[in-house]
Amino acid sequence: MKHAWIVLLLAMAACASGPSIEPPSTEMVPVDASVDQVWKSAIEVFAERTHLIANLEKVSGLIASDFMTVNSTDGHNWADCGTDIVGDYFVATGGRFNFRVSEDTGTTRIKVTARWSSKAERGCISKGTFEDELETAVRVRAQAASR
Repeated sequence: MKHAWIVLLLAMAACASGPSIEPPSTEMVPVDASVDQVWKSAIEVFAERTHLIANLEKVSGLIASDFMTVNSTDGHNWADCGTDIVGDYFVATGGRFNFRVSEDTGTTRIKVTARWSSKAERGCISKGTFEDELETAVRVRAQAASR
């Protein structure tokens, strides 16, 4: 009987589905501000949003966040973690992000990439919402400061 339960549980787990969306674009976003102003604006935005920074290296243009926990509303809005056997969504409970800034032919460009995880220990795919929000906040601040 014990083995029957194990087989049943394995069969049920096989019915769960993974994320059903494509990852967001990796294209860098242009910003009408200097690299230095964008860098400064990014640090300010991260501080206001209490995003902890694990690593920053201005020379390479990379800022890597520390792990951050997210509430269920943000987790649902920011990532697709798939569904369980009855169709209930797994929700992202935390993640990390990288922010990159570079200059290419006189144009400053930025990109945020995020990786999310759920309590079900499933890989989640970012919906791109978090990235878009953070890129917009940094871009708007940097461009306003450059005027």
